[in-house]
Amino acid sequence: MPNITSSELPRPKNWDELEFIVWSLFKRIWKGHATRHGRSGQRQQGVDIYGQNQELQWEGVQVKGKTSRYGHKVTARELMIEVTKAKAFEPALKHFILATSVPRDAAIQHTARSLSVENSALGLFSVHVWGWEDVEERIQEYPDLVRLHWPDMFKAGVKDVSGPLEHLSQQMREQAKWVEERERPRFICEKVAVSRGSRWLVPEFTIEQSPGASQKVIDVWLRFRGAKFRTEWEHVSGSSVGRRRFSRELDLDSQPRPDDLVKEDEMGLEITFHWQRQWRRELHRWLVVCRQLAGGTQWDLGEKLPPTLYFDDGAQMVT
Repeated sequence: MPNITSSELPRPKNWDELEFIVWSLFKRIWKGHATRHGRSGQRQQGVDIYGQNQELQWEGVQVKGKTSRYGHKVTARELMIEVTKAKAFEPALKHFILATSVPRDAAIQHTARSLSVENSALGLFSVHVWGWEDVEERIQEYPDLVRLHWPDMFKAGVKDVSGPLEHLSQQMREQAKWVEERERPRFICEKVAVSRGSRWLVPEFTIEQSPGASQKVIDVWLRFRGAKFRTEWEHVSGSSVGRRRFSRELDLDSQPRPDDLVKEDEMGLEITFHWQRQWRRELHRWLVVCRQLAGGTQWDLGEKLPPTLYFDDGAQMVT
């Protein structure tokens, strides 16, 4: 029975088949916004497939079929030629991807990174090269595309193949979820200072996106929450995160109310942002300690509580 770990997807036999596979894949990645550019024989500015990603940025894909019949790998010269052509594409691209049917190649990936650096200095698009493993890994996130392009994988010679199909689909869903979580943007919250009082607490934080995230978040909303308080959402541009301090006065003298995420002796810093067409949330929590001193009651902010909680909230911001 084929499964993700034991089966490799057969490489397409010709360029047209490869382009169709890559086009159907980017239709999913870009949520339906993928168009095949022109037709054979027309000048295409180095782009076979184009569309807009979730951030409405234009991306272009050049498909390079490589078999023993017409070359075993993409050369640096070929990549530079296609990148030069893509500079003439309109509207201007944010990302350019060259997808091939040959294995990943460290040398050509190095060339792509160098071209990305050069382009960045000129305000131009980034450059990426996808070997067959990259196409294969991404397309396995969509089981129906595997069935569409490799139907023979599911012909087990028996009448009932629903069991193997369902098992494979479940494996693919689990792998896709793992890949998504691995690429999910995350934030680092650092306590800077705390002002204390008999009935209030004013914590100051810096927030920055984790450097390991796959992409930068454009817009961020955040608020403090607890059993006795819940501040209004504050909108922050993703470009200013990490350079600003955030603070709010929290009134701790009010009656507690039920909160399924933050206990009465905790404070939460909630962050939400839009990524992959869903609202995503993070909840960072700290202990809130009440101390009875000679001069009266004093509230303090204790150590951070692990782990950070992550949520997906569909199409709506959680209020």
